[in-house]
Amino acid sequence: MIENIEALIVLAREDTITKTATRLRITQSAVSKRLAALESLVGEPVIEKKGRGVALTESGRRLVAQAQPLISELRSVLATQQSSKHMDITVGVSESVLCSWGADVLHQAEKATPGVRLAPHTHRSPVVLDRVRSGEYMLGLCSGLEKLPSGVVGETVFREPMVLIGSASDVTNIEKTVLLSIEPQSVTWRSMGGTASTLGLRPTQTLETFFAVAQVANVGFGVGLVPLGVARAMRIAPKKIHLVNPPLTRSVKIIGQKTVYNKPAIRDFVARLRTEIGKLELH
Repeated sequence: MIENIEALIVLAREDTITKTATRLRITQSAVSKRLAALESLVGEPVIEKKGRGVALTESGRRLVAQAQPLISELRSVLATQQSSKHMDITVGVSESVLCSWGADVLHQAEKATPGVRLAPHTHRSPVVLDRVRSGEYMLGLCSGLEKLPSGVVGETVFREPMVLIGSASDVTNIEKTVLLSIEPQSVTWRSMGGTASTLGLRPTQTLETFFAVAQVANVGFGVGLVPLGVARAMRIAPKKIHLVNPPLTRSVKIIGQKTVYNKPAIRDFVARLRTEIGKLELH
């Protein structure tokens, strides 16, 4: 029954049977069978056709609203029941963090924490937050999150410097140059955009990822505003990397459900993670 309800919850988030199957790592036929079994149990449809896709019925939406907190609580209970000597930790990580310095510090923190095994996943920060809230991930390492919802706690573990990628002359005359950065609706830009604006850094062109910004700036499309870790990961020539002055940073938080986050093994791992982040040469 739990698998059937979970299929409906994931469908509510992913919108299509195809994406739901991919997320659950099962076939589309298996998703349909789970939903049919759920409808048989509740006695009425939980999904309906909508154009070429499907949508939740009123009954389906009501079931998700009632069941999702219970599934989240069950996952939290199971997580906190793991042995203090051995723990598998699923962690969601912002893409630009994992693909720059995040993978290494997570690996080093795992090696330094006896009994801990990590299973990392990568998404944008809002998706990571959503999956931490649902109990799908035990921890999240996210950039740009300011306020956390009820039941989710965390702490800032790094304030990563932002840099400008381009020639020295273009950076000096930034007001006359195309400034590239992450799209304005991203949580990272919303968290630091106000400060960037006061420093005269107002992007005239935006892209979907910091790695894309770094690449197009590196070949000369303009000056790119990206985190220092991204510039280093892209192997940008040092002469093209300029620290923003006065300093501009993006915050990186480690988050988790309160009941999970306060577990001693988790707290120990977070402490080791902070230690490894402190060793980064990104200051």
